[in-house]
Amino acid sequence: MMCAGNTCRSPMAAAIARAMIKGNYEFDSVGFPTRPPTPSSPVEENAKNAIKALGFEDTTREKSRFAEPKDIEGADIIFCMDDMVLRFAKNMFPKYKDKFFLYTEEMVRVPDPLDLQHFETIEGYEKGSVKEKSPEAYSMVAQMMAEKFTPQLEKNLKSGKYFKPKEGVASAEVTKVDTASDEKVIN
Repeated sequence: MMCAGNTCRSPMAAAIARAMIKGNYEFDSVGFPTRPPTPSSPVEENAKNAIKALGFEDTTREKSRFAEPKDIEGADIIFCMDDMVLRFAKNMFPKYKDKFFLYTEEMVRVPDPLDLQHFETIEGYEKGSVKEKSPEAYSMVAQMMAEKFTPQLEKNLKSGKYFKPKEGVASAEVTKVDTASDEKVIN
């Protein structure tokens, strides 16, 4: 999973996918240096709390990190949280452009809680009705991920939409970085 800063959307998406998608899949998250925060910024506490509020274990790492060539090379597929990150990623890693996909088919942009936190609802975000900064924004995005996006992602993964399983392997193998030690794990 890849977003701009690796402090909200991609850590939440990876944690929710780990909890909901069963099978021989592993999920990790990285950021793309499109704007602040900087590498090693803490993952937002509101993002961690939103994951826990849905009843999922917080499996995010403590600090954000940006994608490096070895991450892209080692992954089978990378889901980008919005079209801007998708474009930047394909331009930055042109050799691997076929590995990048949008995380959701429903929208070209998963709302960023750092932007959305100023709005009352998703509809308010779309209409521009401002609200004071609120941790509920993280909950709204996490709920969208759990109820809409992750089930569709699971369906697409299991149908082989993005890639075909390797010969002799029951389902696709995906590389991840262990969040506790940042050590690369390959199945």
